[in-house]
Amino acid sequence: MEKRVLLAVVLSFIVLYGYQAMFPPPAPRSKPVAPSAPAPIAPGIPAQQDSTPTTPAPATPPGAAPVVADTTERDVVVESDAVRAVFTTRGAVLKSWRLKKYQDLNGKPLDLVPQSLPPGNARPFTLVVPDGPTSAVLQEALYKPSSSELTLGASPATLTFEYQDANGLSARKDFTFSPNQPYVVDFSATVARAGAEIPPTLEWGPGIGTGIAPASSMGMYSPPAQPIFYKEGKVSRIAPNKIQENATQDGKFGFSGVDDHYFLAAAVISGQPLHVEYRPVDVQVTPEQAAHFVAWSARFQASPRNVRFFLGPKDFEVLESVDRDLTRAIDFGMFAWLVVPLLRALKWVNGYVGNYGWSIIILTALINIAMFPLRHKSVVSM
Repeated sequence: MEKRVLLAVVLSFIVLYGYQAMFPPPAPRSKPVAPSAPAPIAPGIPAQQDSTPTTPAPATPPGAAPVVADTTERDVVVESDAVRAVFTTRGAVLKSWRLKKYQDLNGKPLDLVPQSLPPGNARPFTLVVPDGPTSAVLQEALYKPSSSELTLGASPATLTFEYQDANGLSARKDFTFSPNQPYVVDFSATVARAGAEIPPTLEWGPGIGTGIAPASSMGMYSPPAQPIFYKEGKVSRIAPNKIQENATQDGKFGFSGVDDHYFLAAAVISGQPLHVEYRPVDVQVTPEQAAHFVAWSARFQASPRNVRFFLGPKDFEVLESVDRDLTRAIDFGMFAWLVVPLLRALKWVNGYVGNYGWSIIILTALINIAMFPLRHKSVVSM
């Protein structure tokens, strides 16, 4: 009898744990708030910016006159069924990455790129080189885009930004998008002066989302954004209060980036040597509430070529379609060896049923049927 009770408890725990891991409560998003006065930890926040086209600005980056450049600052929109991405020609960086299948409290597609940040914070895909003035030129230059907009169809498409000035400084960024992996950007970049290549550091800037940890309606703990990386066969997360002590990481990574309970922004580098740096960015939203972000940068041994960046939900099948090791970003706890097969089984059943509630009931029944011989033997032995 004691064995049957223990078995029932274990099976119930497994089903409940798998359900909570797969279907956490919806993440509430904070409503926009008015800008506040400067606080001790950070300047006041500017008003919420939307990813609408910016006002044209004169093309006058510091340094030599541009030879290949855009004439005005403008936005370039990349549209797919799952994502609406907005790049700016100023620095050829990412301004917005909205997930169409995930909404905020206002009913708008959720943006994984923070919008209300103090000046001076880098945006995703910013390039930095050892020479400060050159970095300033790269970040303020108006890059010439290969297209004014991009709508993904059935085949992959590439958006290219190029810049060159009279002093021989040139830069190029290539962003490749695939409809089969809508949350992935394949990124390449080169920086050169007088033909000599300068390997750049990629600054991602603060992430991810609103920076405010959602409060769960079921009382479950939902951690804020934090560094995450997969190295030497192990996933490591750095608690927000430990970031400064572990700001620098070196080695061969499977992936590295920032995540929260629901979403992930990471470079998927599959064992390449990498130098990663993290730093906390705190912004006072109101006198009572602060937003906590994590800014990070990645320095490759050479210029990045076809490096995949994932910006999307921590859905098991979505992550697995990108890279098998990327599924480790989901924290299944110490029972991962058991929960993952059960999760696969649950999704398989749901593929036929189409309702997760009934799928859990059916899976539980199937487990009981599989365990029946053991139960019968236990009863007979009594």
